[in-house]
Formats: sequence, structure tokens, C-alpha cells
Amino acid sequence: MSEEWRPIPGYDGLYEASSLGNIRNRHGKLLSIKRITDWGYRQVQLFKKGVGQKSFRVHRMVCLAFHPIIEGKAHVNHIDGDKLNNRADNLEWMSKRENEEHAGRLGRHHAATNPKRGWKLTVADVIDIRTRKAAGESGTVLADEYGVSNGYLYKVCRGTKRLRG
Repeated sequence: MSEEWRPIPGYDGLYEASSLGNIRNRHGKLLSIKRITDWGYRQVQLFKKGVGQKSFRVHRMVCLAFHPIIEGKAHVNHIDGDKLNNRADNLEWMSKRENEEHAGRLGRHHAATNPKRGWKLTVADVIDIRTRKAAGESGTVLADEYGVSNGYLYKVCRGTKRLRG
């Protein structure tokens, strides 16, 4: 499949989203992913004169560019459940309830009902995570094991997340 580019609504002429889940500026330069949110989504910064700089989740920008908004369906769903797979053919509009039901069918927990929401790791947990990560273990595997998002794990490894006693 070749990469198709379309303008991002509201940023026409400034930014485009691709069918493969990339974002580029009007000069054709791919935007780097500055961060992964605590919820595990890729995020970029877009700038517009008169508005300033704003953060957007990549999957939402791709879905806006490739799929017409459906009334009553304001949430973007990753069909395969992989929050990092932002290909246009993996995204669809859903209602909040449909999105939560889909997450449940895939064995994922919605943040509002996740018992580990707000979980803070112990010092022993962090030492174990940092040691295993430095040894080359996958951050995704570690995040799943400790019940935290990839973004949270990244902050733990960088030392920017608080810990419980």
C-alpha cells in the first residue's frame, strides 16, 4: 500500500496526515512524535498563527483526515486494539459506549474502570523496571506486567514519576 496524504481539517495547507499514520508539515517534513501520553497514544504539536501551538493525538488527526465524522460517534477506535497503530484503515469513529465495549472485548480496561488507575510504583518496582529495561527488556512487556501505560513507564525510567512509599 502506498502512502496517501490528506489535509488535516482545521489545518488545511499547514499539515497533512497519511494513510500510514504519519503527520507532516506544509514543507513535507515529517513531524517527530514528541511524546507518548500516559494513556499510550502518540502525540504531536501543531502550530497555527493566531491559535498558537496545540497538542493532538495522532490517531485523531489521521481519522479526521480519512474518515468523515459520524454524528453521535466522537471517539476514535483502534480496530486492532493497538494504540500505536495509527494507520487510516485501523481507525474508525465510535460512540463512547461502543469504544468501551470494544476495549472490553479485547481484554483492555477503560481508564475510568481500571482498578490500577493512579497506581504508583514502589521503589523496589522502579529498581526492577530500570534494571530490566537497561538489560534490553521491552518497555511494553514491563508496562503490561506492572499494569501501567508505556508513557508512565517511560517517565518512571526517566525519573519524572512520583512513587509510593
